[in-house]
Amino acid sequence: MRTFIVAFCLVLAAPAAGAPLSEVALYHRCYVRLTGEFPDYLTDTRLAQVRSSAMTAVDACMEVVDAATFQNQGGQETPQDSDLGRTVLAAFQTLHSSWFLNRVFPSDDDISLGTESVYEAGEPAAYITRALFNRAVPASSIFTAQDHLRVLRAPGGPPLFEFEPSEFAYDNPPLLTIGEVVGIDIAGPLRRSMRIVDPEDPESGADLEIGRHLGGGFIGSAGYLLQSVKETLDFVANGGRKMPRKWAKAVLHDALCRELPVVRTEDAIPYVVADSAVPFRRQARCSQCHATIDRMASTIRGFRYRVVGDEGVGGLFGAMSPPVLSAESGWPAVEDPEFGERPTRGTLYLRDHAGQLIDLPLDGPGALGARLAELDGPYICLAKRYYRYFTGIDAFIGDPDNFPAGAGSRDAYYRNLVIDLGRKLRADGDLRALIEAIFRSPDYRESDFGVSR
Repeated sequence: MRTFIVAFCLVLAAPAAGAPLSEVALYHRCYVRLTGEFPDYLTDTRLAQVRSSAMTAVDACMEVVDAATFQNQGGQETPQDSDLGRTVLAAFQTLHSSWFLNRVFPSDDDISLGTESVYEAGEPAAYITRALFNRAVPASSIFTAQDHLRVLRAPGGPPLFEFEPSEFAYDNPPLLTIGEVVGIDIAGPLRRSMRIVDPEDPESGADLEIGRHLGGGFIGSAGYLLQSVKETLDFVANGGRKMPRKWAKAVLHDALCRELPVVRTEDAIPYVVADSAVPFRRQARCSQCHATIDRMASTIRGFRYRVVGDEGVGGLFGAMSPPVLSAESGWPAVEDPEFGERPTRGTLYLRDHAGQLIDLPLDGPGALGARLAELDGPYICLAKRYYRYFTGIDAFIGDPDNFPAGAGSRDAYYRNLVIDLGRKLRADGDLRALIEAIFRSPDYRESDFGVSR
C-alpha cells in the first residue's frame, strides 16, 4: 500500500512535459529501472540523502548499481550486497535475457527430454550480466569469452523438473533448481560419463561435455547453440539449402541489433551464379541475405545434435564434427554432402553503421566473436538497448542508406547519440560507465527525456 501511495504522489507531483525532474524524482526514475521496484520512502537511506541534498540522484543510483558488483568465491560470482544487490542482479539478468531472439529449447519430448533440466534459457544473457557486474571483465568478453556460464540460484530450491539424477543416461547431471538469481557460476565444460552404453553405437559410450564451449562468448556457448540452430535432428550442413543459418540470423539480431538484409543489393551481385543448382544463388535479391548468413553459418557447419537419452532421461546436446577434408575454394554454388566435414571457414559480411562494407574471413565461431569485438557495431547495439531500456527511445543504427524515410532531426540526434555511446563503450569496455553516462545526460533529467525539444 505504501508503494502505491508513493507512486500516486509521484504522478501528481510530476512536472509538465519538458521540465527538469527534481533530484528526488530523478532518483525514483533510475531506481525503478535498476531494481523493478519503488524505493522505500521510509527506510531508503540513499533517498534520504538525496532529499537532504547530501547526495545527487545519479550518485545514489550508481551506488544501487554497485550493490550488485561481483565478488568471486571459488568460481561463483555473487553480489557484495546480498539483498539490494540480488534485486539489481535479477532485474538486469531478466533485461539481458529479453534481448535475445530465441529463448526456448527444442521441445520434442521424444528426443529432448531433460534438456531444460541442465540448460537454462538465460545462460547466453549471463555473459552480458557478468560484464556489467564484474569490474575486471570488459564488454568485449561478451563476444570473446570461452567459459561456460550458468545462472546461479539460491541453494535449497526445488528442482526445475521432477527428474531424479538416477534417471539420467549420464552421471551426476547438473540439475537446475527454482530460486532467486544470486550470481553467475563459471562452470567449465562439465564433463560427465555415460551410464548407459549402446554396444551398437560407439558414440554412446563417449564422455559428455555439457558445458562445451566453441569460443566467441555467448554465440559459441552450448545453450545459445541449442536455442538458435533450430534444425531437425538429422540436420547436416551441405553448403546450399541446408545450413545453420537461423543461428547466423540470431547472431545478427543478438550481437548487432540488425535484421536482414545487412548488405546492399550491389554487394550481392558478385555472388550471383545464374546456372546454380541452389535457387537463391541465381538472384541478387536472394543472395543479399544469404551472402551474409550462409557464410557466417559456415563457421559452425559441423554442428549436429547428439541425443543421449534413448534408455534414460538425457536431452539434446550440441556436437561438432571435426574437419577431416580439405577446404572448399570460395562460397560454393553447388550442394556438397561433405560440406560439414570441411574446415569451419566463413565470412563476416555486412554494412556497418557508417555504411562501410565489412568483409572479414573467419575460422570458427571463436574467430567470429573476436572479429565482432573489434568492431563498433556490437557496442553500439548494447548502447542502443540500454538507452531504450532507460528512456523508452529507440534509435536506428543500421546502414545509413536504410535510414527510415520521413525520419527527422530528432531521429538523427538519437542515432548519433547512441553511436557515440557505443564507440565510447568499445574504447573503455565499461558497461557501468555506459549506464552512468545515460543517467548523467541532460535528456535523462527531462520529464519527457527531451523529446519535446
